[in-house]
Amino acid sequence: MVRKNRQVLTPQLVIRLLVVLILIAVISLILGDYGFYSYWKLRQQEKNARLEQEYLRNVEQQKAAERDRLDTDIRYIEKIAREKYRMSKKGENVYRVIDKSNDSTNPDPE
Repeated sequence: MVRKNRQVLTPQLVIRLLVVLILIAVISLILGDYGFYSYWKLRQQEKNARLEQEYLRNVEQQKAAERDRLDTDIRYIEKIAREKYRMSKKGENVYRVIDKSNDSTNPDPE
C-alpha cells in the first residue's frame, strides 16, 4: 500500500499564515501605490499647489492694478519715468547726489 505524504494544517500553522497575510496587507495599505503614505503625499502636493495658486492670483491682481494705473494715471507715469528711466521734463535740471561716506575708493581726509 502506498501512502501519500499529506501535510496537515495545524492550528499553529494557520495562525502563522494569517499573521503573515495580515502583515502583508497592513504594509501594502501603508506603503502601497494607493496607501496612506501616497495619499498623504498627494494631499501635501495639493496644499502646496493651492498656496501657489493663491500667490499667483495676488500677483496677477497687483499686475492688473499696475496696468490700470499706467493706462489712466498721468502722474504715476511721470513718476515711473523719472525714477526708473531717469527722464526729465524739458528745461529741468537734474542733479545727481553722490554719497561720499559709502565711496570706498576715496580715503577719508584726516
